[in-house]
Amino acid sequence: MILKNDYTILIFSCDSYSDVWPYLVQTFDRFWKDCPFEIFLVSETKDFKHSRIKNLKIGRRVCWSDMVIEALEQISTPNIIYMQEDYLLKSDIDNEKIFHYLRDFEHHQAAYLRLFPWPNPDHKATGRDDLGYISHLSHYRTSLQCAVWSKTILQKILVKGESGWDFEAYSNVRTKDIDHHFLSIWADVDYATMNNGHYPIDYFATGVLHGKWMREAIYYFHKIGIKIKPGNRGVLTSWDYWLREKKKDQDFKMNLSHRLYNSVLSSSFFKTIHNQLISFKANFK
Repeated sequence: MILKNDYTILIFSCDSYSDVWPYLVQTFDRFWKDCPFEIFLVSETKDFKHSRIKNLKIGRRVCWSDMVIEALEQISTPNIIYMQEDYLLKSDIDNEKIFHYLRDFEHHQAAYLRLFPWPNPDHKATGRDDLGYISHLSHYRTSLQCAVWSKTILQKILVKGESGWDFEAYSNVRTKDIDHHFLSIWADVDYATMNNGHYPIDYFATGVLHGKWMREAIYYFHKIGIKIKPGNRGVLTSWDYWLREKKKDQDFKMNLSHRLYNSVLSSSFFKTIHNQLISFKANFK
C-alpha cells in the first residue's frame, strides 16, 4: 500500500528561469490535474503562485546544492520526487503507473529510482523488462533526471557549494558505501528517441539546454497547442547542436575511462599489489 503522504514532488528552479514557469504550469494543468502528491516549486526570491503547486522560496541567490539542502530541511516526507522547471510534461500522467514503480522503490528499500531512463540501468532486475539496477561504477548513478529519492540518503551525499553538474559528476563516488539499491526504469530506446517513450512521468528531457530552448521542445509543444515564446533566452543554433554532439563524445570517453579506472581500483589484483607495497614500506622503515 503506497501512502501518497510519504512523497513530495520538488521542482527545482531559480529566478533566471522564471520565464519557463508558465509553460511548466500549462503542462501540469493539462496533463496531471489529479496529481496525488504535494508539489513545491523551489525558487530563490521571485514569487510563484498556483492553485496546486506551492512555492518554497529560499529567499536569496544560492547554488544548486545549497538550495536542495535547504529545501529538504523544510520537507517532512521521507521521500521526494525530484524534478526541474524545464521538465515539461508531454502526455497524460497515469497515477497507477507511478504507484507501480513506487512499490518497487519501497520493496527494494531503494535509495533512488530513476523514472526516466537517461541513461538506462546497467542490469535488468530478475524477471523484469522495465526495471534494473544501477552499478556502483556507473558514472551517472545519481543522474538528475526525474527520480524518486530517499530524503535522508540524498541529504547524506549532498555537498555544499556544488552545481547540479558537479553533483552528477562526483556524487556517485559518495554512494559506494550506501547499502541500498539504486534503481532505474529500463527502456529499449536509444538516445535519439529518448523523448519518444511514455514514462511514469512523461516529460521532455530537457526543454532548456545551456540556457537556450531546444528546437525539439518548441516543435513538440507547438504541435500539441502550447506555444513557447523563446524571448531573450533564445533557441539552440546549429553550432550549439554540433558542440553538444562533441560533448556527448567526450562524456562517453570520460565515462569509459571512469569505468576502467574504477574496475582497476576495485580489482583483487590491484588490492593485493597495493597491500604488498604498504607492507614493504612498513618493513623498510
